[in-house]
Amino acid sequence: MEESPEKEARREAMYAARQEFWSGIGKVDSDVLAPIINPAFMGQPAWPDLRQAFIRVVTEDSVIFATDGLSDEFTESEDEDHGFEIELYVELPLEEFRDIPIGSFGTTWAFQLVNQAAMNAANSGAYRNMAEDYDVFSTEFYEVEVPDHYINQEQRVGVLIGMKSKHVPEMLGDKDVRVLALTLIQLPELEYLIANGGQGRRDLVEKLEAAGTGNISSTTRSSVV
Repeated sequence: MEESPEKEARREAMYAARQEFWSGIGKVDSDVLAPIINPAFMGQPAWPDLRQAFIRVVTEDSVIFATDGLSDEFTESEDEDHGFEIELYVELPLEEFRDIPIGSFGTTWAFQLVNQAAMNAANSGAYRNMAEDYDVFSTEFYEVEVPDHYINQEQRVGVLIGMKSKHVPEMLGDKDVRVLALTLIQLPELEYLIANGGQGRRDLVEKLEAAGTGNISSTTRSSVV
């Protein structure tokens, strides 16, 4: 089916809205990181418009690596929508990631984390509802190459989704798109969360914020439990 001019105009408007959003937060790389072959053609979950890309933003004291496309309109429909109504990002220590160009991010644990979260979000379609219901929720991912004190016996790492950032607003401008931070947590923190359920998750968020770490993901910080 041939795409309407209206749909193409909405697509361009969403691209511009995301660019404006991130440009208001820091310096956005002119290039994006995108696979040579779309993973959707190899059996992986598809992003709404098939376009799958990641961007890098440098703020005054952090580096942000974010999805760029989970809020695109779904290809198969002419109706206006915002895809999965989310974008995801990880905020990283400036000193560790400032000198890593966007083209090299594909080899980092930060990419592994964001990419897996994006695939999980695309597969489930539930991240927006989870964020609305719980504000901050948690999950675990495989194959994130971080130090052993982040990895459990099942070879998974724990992640909080939806913590607040001092740099990144929760909503993407006037679009109905929620921008969700991914925060890597250490094994003792994951075990605390599992043992204490929803209250443990809320406690962990408070402890991270009180420690000054907040939503920042780092492999060198101290555990807060």
